[in-house]
Amino acid sequence: MKKITFIPAALAILQHPGIRITGIFAIVLVLSLSLYRQSLTQLAASVIDRQDSSHGLLVPFISAFILWQRRDTIKKEPPSFAVLPGSLLVLCSAAMLLAPENSFYTKLSAISFFIMMTGLTLTFLGKKIFKEVCLPFLFLMTMIPLPETLYMCIAEWMRAITTENAVFVSQLFGIPFKRSNYYLQFPDILLHVSESCSGIRYLISYFVFGLAYAFFYKKSAASRILVLASIVPIAIVAGIMRLTVIFLAVHYIGAWTTDRIPHNLLSWSVFCAVLAAALLLDWKISSCWQRRVPAAGDAKGGKGGACVDGMSDSRASRARSFT
Repeated sequence: MKKITFIPAALAILQHPGIRITGIFAIVLVLSLSLYRQSLTQLAASVIDRQDSSHGLLVPFISAFILWQRRDTIKKEPPSFAVLPGSLLVLCSAAMLLAPENSFYTKLSAISFFIMMTGLTLTFLGKKIFKEVCLPFLFLMTMIPLPETLYMCIAEWMRAITTENAVFVSQLFGIPFKRSNYYLQFPDILLHVSESCSGIRYLISYFVFGLAYAFFYKKSAASRILVLASIVPIAIVAGIMRLTVIFLAVHYIGAWTTDRIPHNLLSWSVFCAVLAAALLLDWKISSCWQRRVPAAGDAKGGKGGACVDGMSDSRASRARSFT
């Protein structure tokens, strides 16, 4: 009799949400300390030690904040099993570990870990809860640094654009310097615009924050695409502003502004200023759009009766969904 009643008893235990969540945490912990230990250790080291991935320190907190915002919805959803689709995700993540070891293997292994997390969640908690936690979990993959070759290609492309335009703007202020490719000779100092000064760090950070902003605070596909499409030009403008501010600081204040602390302070100031301006502009555009479309519908509604009122309501609904 014990053999007959064992399976129903086990299933009854697994129906408890706390047991399922504990099981997921236990499996993830074991995998972190075994199969994924090396890749996660290298990922943590690259995020902490490598300046090009310093934005990764904020990514877990952003994901945690989004999950916290969705906590009420997650609590209301009853957990269920989705064994087939969840198992497919788990198998796909496991298959990534079979790739030949090379310079990209560590990054591929880290991607596999985050997909494994989502697969286990889908398997043991069901599709409804998976829908709420999938994007915050996959957002963690933005901590993974770009492959070095791709990073250098983007950096060189941005360096050419930002340097050329920053030199042009600086010349408008009458700043005296001689340029030789990426070297700029000022009266007191010789500056070199390296790949790390190209604005690619701005681009990566803006992409991470823009991705979170678009998918977690925008409702329609059009507004999300608009946010993502604006990331590259915003990063380029910020990169040009950063170099221009540095050139102006060297000329009007002194060469000591290129030291580490003032240099980083100028860079962070430009980054935050451009980010704040972009968010303010988006808020203004969204507010004007929400006011304009319902107002147009109300003006027509006063002339057209109940049928036109219904049209204005639908337009107002579309305006809300656009933002």
